[in-house]
Amino acid sequence: MNSAPASTLRAPRRKGHRSRNILTRAVSIGSICALIGFIGWFFLQAGTFGRIWVPQAVKENSLPSPNKSDVDAAEFSGFDNANEPYTINAAEAHRDVSDPSITYLKTVRGKLRAKTSGKALLVKAKTGTYEADDKLLDLKGDVEVISPDEYTAFLVDAQVNVRSKRLRSDKPVRVIFQQGTIDAQAVEMWNNGANVLFQNGVKMRIIPGADKGDAK
Repeated sequence: MNSAPASTLRAPRRKGHRSRNILTRAVSIGSICALIGFIGWFFLQAGTFGRIWVPQAVKENSLPSPNKSDVDAAEFSGFDNANEPYTINAAEAHRDVSDPSITYLKTVRGKLRAKTSGKALLVKAKTGTYEADDKLLDLKGDVEVISPDEYTAFLVDAQVNVRSKRLRSDKPVRVIFQQGTIDAQAVEMWNNGANVLFQNGVKMRIIPGADKGDAK
């Protein structure tokens, strides 16, 4: 009696295991999407996307300071206590809105003239502040005080009382004249620059024979 041929036995497919794998993937993808959505919601609430994606307005022209008004150029002139004339010029000026008597100057040039002798004391500076009521001129940056044919003083800053034609500075100064140089830590000038008082650490250097050319 012949026996029936042996059949190959196959393990039944585990449908439940495959379903669990699909479910696991779905849960993982869903978790990632939920996490991304939460992160996006957080940054949206924090305003980060607005800072990243919203373009900022470009400022084409900067507005002047609210406490200043622009003036293309300025000139101040008048007479001092001795009734001698003076003029102060600036290439650019800004008037203080809160106090119109105060003007901020750039590229300053001034002339203090002695009417009797005709001599003039010239002043130069990068910037300055002029108080018209008190006739005070505060100079800063590459300040020069020039007495023609006599000397030139180089200062860091200087305060000029235009009314009394008195100048002073508590910063280092160097004066160059034909016979040499004088260095000091402070200086005061008056009488149209004819009188000069040097103070603190004064040093003088005389150049021998520098004035021989004048003696003929």
